[in-house]
Amino acid sequence: MGSDNTKAIYENELINPIIRWGRFTNILACILAFSPAVYLAVFWNAIPPISAVVHSSLATILGFSAVFWFVEPISYFPILGIPGTYMGFLSGNISNMRVPCSIMAQSAAEVEEGTMAGSVISVLGVGISIIVNMIVMFVGAFAGAQIIAACPVSVKNAFAYILPAVFGGVFGQFAPKNFKIAAFALIIGCVCVKSSFLPVYIAIPLCIFLTIFAGIKTHNRQPPRHD
Repeated sequence: MGSDNTKAIYENELINPIIRWGRFTNILACILAFSPAVYLAVFWNAIPPISAVVHSSLATILGFSAVFWFVEPISYFPILGIPGTYMGFLSGNISNMRVPCSIMAQSAAEVEEGTMAGSVISVLGVGISIIVNMIVMFVGAFAGAQIIAACPVSVKNAFAYILPAVFGGVFGQFAPKNFKIAAFALIIGCVCVKSSFLPVYIAIPLCIFLTIFAGIKTHNRQPPRHD
């Protein structure tokens, strides 16, 4: 997929329509996210005080969301590509479903992340994960409560470890590609997260950008390849 003709087809028939529809659907989703609040305000006159809205919004944005608005697109884009990024942020569950499915799809197809082939395969992986996710959510909406209630306490407690297990699996898949960067990322992550004097909105970006910086420096020190 490296020829000029293939690149033109990739840009014109995949990327450009994806960007156009991705912008539209994501903006539409942002607008529709306010529809429940608008409905309650218009039809039920349930309007909270402005001070409560401002304080709760600032607490949510500054305390949690702002960091991830900045960090997640930078962290996930190299894996998901442009199409997968639009699909992932529209459907949600990026870190625990979209990214792992994209990684596994590209690994199974033996394509490299960040390439045209990787971007196409990422679309398939993310798309299938969304379909499966919707089916599971549909079943879970009707039977999920009964299934979870029937599970033993040990199984219920294990749900708290799902996200760390996913990140551990992703880390284990990428670590063999560069053990030095993997070790650095693990150490700096532990230091940043466990540092009591660093708030989470500083610790997470610091960990990510220090690892990116180390990766760039390591890559620049490698001798050029002669194929």
